Amino acid sequence: IFGSTEHADLLRYQFIGLFLAVLQGVPLTFLRIREKSVTYVLLELAQLLAMISLNIALIVFLNYGVLGAVLSGMIAFSVSCPILVGIVLRKTGIGFDGGLLRQMLGYSGPLVPATFGMFILHFSDRYFLNHYTTLEQVGIYAIAYKFGFMISQALAYPFNLVWENKRFVFHQSIDRDVLYNRVLVWFTFVLLVAALVMSLFIVEVLRVMTTPAYMGAAALVPLIAFAYVFNSLSLVTGAPLYAEKRTKVIGLINMSAAVVNIVLNVALIMAFGVWGAAWATLLSFVYVA
Repeated sequence: IFGSTEHADLLRYQFIGLFLAVLQGVPLTFLRIREKSVTYVLLELAQLLAMISLNIALIVFLNYGVLGAVLSGMIAFSVSCPILVGIVLRKTGIGFDGGLLRQMLGYSGPLVPATFGMFILHFSDRYFLNHYTTLEQVGIYAIAYKFGFMISQALAYPFNLVWENKRFVFHQSIDRDVLYNRVLVWFTFVLLVAALVMSLFIVEVLRVMTTPAYMGAAALVPLIAFAYVFNSLSLVTGAPLYAEKRTKVIGLINMSAAVVNIVLNVALIMAFGVWGAAWATLLSFVYVA
């Protein structure tokens, strides 16, 4: 990825942390299904505080730099994952159901390429930027992306924690079309207001949170913010497909979007650099929506 093996250890530590994070996603989902929202939030906050404390200790006091940031996540997940898994196993025990496994694989199988396609939409632009431009340009784009991505992280992610369960409940209601449409209208309104506010005040935010070298990111943030408005809308518009077990359609949409994204990245980044990456992201999410 980077043209050398210098950062291989960082990737290894990151993979370990990612594995533990995915594993603990099962008990966290268990808590959400049972609507144990207080327990869920307290556990997430405890983990966040642990990661912040480790970041301060490893980066500020021990001067580990990027290694400290990667290690803090891995260590935090190494502690929290066994605790969360233990909480669930104490309530459920361990068992195996072959019939249920076949149903799960049939339902979730198409979501594997769908998730891979969405991964390409989220992250492939950095690879092409690194290839066609400079690492400094990648850094500016990464800053812009982080702030634009907050539309998803601050609004869509907490919404989806509840919506992932409720979309199946809504689908059983005789008023499901009314319910879906009402959710879509209000969710769209909130997302658009948030993207607009971020676009208006991003210059002031960047002045406080970054150095002058990264101020060029401010112009890119509106494009990425509105890209994530379209991306977030698919949580609602795609809900009937999940409820009707039409996950193959989700897979086809996301994989075709990945192809569109790669083509746009190559064409636009070669011609326009970071602006091309931002437009490729926006157009790709519009395609999905």
